[in-house]
Amino acid sequence: NNLRMVKEKAKGEKEIVAGNVATLDFYRKMITGTMILYAVIRWSFGFSWLHIILSLSSGVGLSLLYGSMSSAARPMYGESGNLIHAGTDLNMEGGVTDYFKDIIIVTCVIMILSLISDYFWYGWLIIPGFALVKL
Repeated sequence: NNLRMVKEKAKGEKEIVAGNVATLDFYRKMITGTMILYAVIRWSFGFSWLHIILSLSSGVGLSLLYGSMSSAARPMYGESGNLIHAGTDLNMEGGVTDYFKDIIIVTCVIMILSLISDYFWYGWLIIPGFALVKL
């Protein structure tokens, strides 16, 4: 009975690791695709110092958020290679990483929309506005 519980826990931990790998892969592709698309289109149609500052700020913010998610999700393995801890479950509802994912999505959408109009950069105000509502 005890052995079965250990096996079930290990299976759950392995599923968390697999889910985290898939989640990180999805957000890495989203961030990379957004940054490349933004750079190519912005480079083609011209840019100003404002564009450079805002896109660099976006890139730094996205990198920090992704890095934090990646660090939180890092699994721990024992000396024999067995899984000790799966890391934070990135797909858990209501966790801090849930907010990180939302901010990544909002930032990527704002970057793409800002190619249409610079006024879309004001969309970043959604993030502190949402934080104020949650407090």
